Amino acid sequence: MIIAGMPRSGTTLLRRLCDSHPRMRVTHEFGNYGFIGDPLPLYAARAVNRVLELNGRSRIIGKNGRRIANYAGNVRAVTTHLVRLALQGEARVTLHALVEEARKSDPEARIVGDKTPQYIFLMDRFVALPGLLRVVIYRDCRDVTSSYLFMARTKWRRRPWIHDTDTAEKIARRWVHAIEIMEDHADHLFVIRYEDLVRGPRPELERLAGWLGVDPSGFDARMVSDSSVGMYQRGLRAQELDDVLEVAGSTLERLNYVLD
Repeated sequence: MIIAGMPRSGTTLLRRLCDSHPRMRVTHEFGNYGFIGDPLPLYAARAVNRVLELNGRSRIIGKNGRRIANYAGNVRAVTTHLVRLALQGEARVTLHALVEEARKSDPEARIVGDKTPQYIFLMDRFVALPGLLRVVIYRDCRDVTSSYLFMARTKWRRRPWIHDTDTAEKIARRWVHAIEIMEDHADHLFVIRYEDLVRGPRPELERLAGWLGVDPSGFDARMVSDSSVGMYQRGLRAQELDDVLEVAGSTLERLNYVLD
């Protein structure tokens, strides 16, 4: 499976919920499902580059910890991953190969996958892969923009790509694009509304469990909180809110969000 959605839409929460399930194993922003079809040497180079990009900020597999521990953990995990893929003897990396490798790491897992928000922008490719489960989560553009701008001004401020999404207008346009992709492929996706998940996790997790074919009691819903809903009211300046509504207002209304 893959978990996708506009960044700051709840993909991390959803991954944590899925990975808490004893029959599921979901990596954190490895991005490797985007490399399916690559020759193994190219796949390996891209996987190693992903470790370097993360630079210990988070761990692909397992809980977060100290940066040095994260970096070492990622190196070990990806090295093991690549060796197991190589031992399969396939020239190109396939979905089947990724599933078989992941199940060697966790034989109890019925469903394996990865969470990377940017998968939403590769959905044309993913819907053509039979057997791949695709889960997309979306959230109020105003809260997404507020959270994204905070990150752009703090943790992400030195990232080379941040200039593409460093204003409310730019973020809102990208959010609209992500929603349009989600709507275009709705028949091939399981879609979750962030606000529904955090305000009433049990029904949403039961719905997800039914779609995945797993026991809903396996999800640890204690990690869910609705405290971030409506944070844009304190996080966006008046002009930023106006910019968001000008770009995304009609899409928000179509998704039944109440506009102030």
